[in-house]
Amino acid sequence: KKKKKKKKLTKKMEIYEPKPEMYELNRQKVCKKMREALGDKLKDNQWGIFKGEIFKTTSNSDNNHLFIQEPYFAYLFGCHEITDCWGAIHYATGKSILFIPEYPENFWSEPLDEKELQERYGPFDVHYHSQTTSYNFHVKTTSKKMTMESFLEKNDVEGMKGVNQDSGLDFETPSLPNIAIKGSEILFNMASDARATKNKHELDLMRWGNKVSSMGHVALLRSAKPDIKEFVMANAFYSECAKKGNPQRFAYGPIAASGPSGAVLHYQTNNRMTKDGHIALCDFGCSYYDYTTDITTSFPINGKFSDNQKVIYNIVLDAQKAVMNAIKPGVKWSDMHILAGKVILKGLQAANIVLEGDVDELYEAGVADFFFPHGLGHLLGITTHDAGGYLKGITPDRPDTIKVNLRTSRVLEENMVITIEPGCYFNKMLINWVKTKKDEKHVRIGTFLNMDKIEKEFIEFGGVRIEDNVVITKDGFENFTKVPRDVDDIERVMAGGDWSFE
Repeated sequence: KKKKKKKKLTKKMEIYEPKPEMYELNRQKVCKKMREALGDKLKDNQWGIFKGEIFKTTSNSDNNHLFIQEPYFAYLFGCHEITDCWGAIHYATGKSILFIPEYPENFWSEPLDEKELQERYGPFDVHYHSQTTSYNFHVKTTSKKMTMESFLEKNDVEGMKGVNQDSGLDFETPSLPNIAIKGSEILFNMASDARATKNKHELDLMRWGNKVSSMGHVALLRSAKPDIKEFVMANAFYSECAKKGNPQRFAYGPIAASGPSGAVLHYQTNNRMTKDGHIALCDFGCSYYDYTTDITTSFPINGKFSDNQKVIYNIVLDAQKAVMNAIKPGVKWSDMHILAGKVILKGLQAANIVLEGDVDELYEAGVADFFFPHGLGHLLGITTHDAGGYLKGITPDRPDTIKVNLRTSRVLEENMVITIEPGCYFNKMLINWVKTKKDEKHVRIGTFLNMDKIEKEFIEFGGVRIEDNVVITKDGFENFTKVPRDVDDIERVMAGGDWSFE
């Protein structure tokens, strides 16, 4: 008998490890912005302080939630897996201090020492703090002990205070049980604005993360088929990412939608059975050292686009290409959203889904919002919807002419990382609002729609979204996302064809 040849294992991709310079550059960047913002009001002993996340338990149990470091703290000090830390930056000099909890040695966790902290996230001074709120890590240090209390007493220290104008949620200033820390809106705005553009090391990490996540999406394309649960597609994506890049977790709740589920923007039930003839919309990303990817692919479950699927898909792809042809430093993001909406309207007119008429008039009537009811994209970084989208006194306000949730209206700058994610959906609730003449707005929208065609051919369609992660460059952009986008490439890869991630 002939011996069977052993299959060669695929060479494992090298795991990217961010350099400590990444965090140091971020600390220096925030200090510089604070010096510029405060001017003559800057005090010699003025510091900004940031509180890290602590382990939290589920409900009334002693089981920990998945630990996710507080984003501003992770941006400045890393410590992605260490609970109960504080960090301080000295505006005038850029000096920084990391305060770590002091715990007795125990066998529940592996101790970290000061040398390792310096090698991964420094340079900074390392001191214990006396406020311990959890017990999972023991950290060894040779530094002279300086308590948080003594540091706060000797210096003018402030924490961030502000409102995330994207989410509308307050950022609460950290405090100690017996010591109040004053809040600074200036620090909140400067730290948030700093996160809106990335340094070289952040870009390298995000470029690498996108390559791994692109591999996950290609594995997803090759695994998709009728008669499986939608969550199987999410598992195929994450399994490939885990093999190639060792992510910490999904960056956000995965959206594995098929058929009409694809018209639900943040669908996360992921339990529908896939069907032959349906189109899938899969919005997945992973987190690498808390820096996220956010990629959406839309594709036919059976591997072959139907005529209607091809029409809608290419309309969305044309909108994305139009934006990519226009973006560069100095361009208003709100203008890009409007551009995408009008390209989608023209495509739907050509498909006889939207009736003929002046595109500007249709846009003002809200017809684009009926099919494209979300913003074109958002800043991306250490959170999926990254900080800096709207900052009082720094960025443009939300434009009155755009009625959907546009997550930023900033003027694009070099080294901004942003998602470009136009979509076209046939949402049953919105369709019903037009049919039942819910209000004057939907009565007017209905006058521009071919409702017979929509109800006969698209009521179960769902939606298409195409989402790539790009960085704005000096002359245009670089696309980090490396997945098939043209119809022919998607069908070929789904049939087992090769795909390059370079």
